[in-house]
Amino acid sequence: MKHISINGAKKLNNLERQLHLKNGALIFQKNNGEVVNVYMVVSFRDNKNRYRGDATAKYCSLVNLDTGYFAFEERCSRNTTVRRVLNHLLNIGCADYVYNASISTEKYGSYDIELYYVEEYSLDISYTKVNENS
Repeated sequence: MKHISINGAKKLNNLERQLHLKNGALIFQKNNGEVVNVYMVVSFRDNKNRYRGDATAKYCSLVNLDTGYFAFEERCSRNTTVRRVLNHLLNIGCADYVYNASISTEKYGSYDIELYYVEEYSLDISYTKVNENS
């Protein structure tokens, strides 16, 4: 997270917490309470035609705000849980998408996410000159 600073935080920690991902929402990926990445929820676009035209009303993608790139190539359900979002972000795999009490939460380590909707946050943009040729 080279380019993002954050003031304030929600205290949450529940892998089965229900989420509804709306466009423009910010997802803060945390490890041991520290924010390690920030993503913005955007409409899913199936540029590789893998999902045969699934509607963006049901699916979304996440863009890493530090890099500007998609966090992963697959679709993400808009109605989901913290566990499922972490599966995407940590590349744990589809087998863990369905809750199963026998699946160890240790593989998630001390990861958590915070979700902020558009009406819950404000952006403070600071210009930093990076390169004379930019």
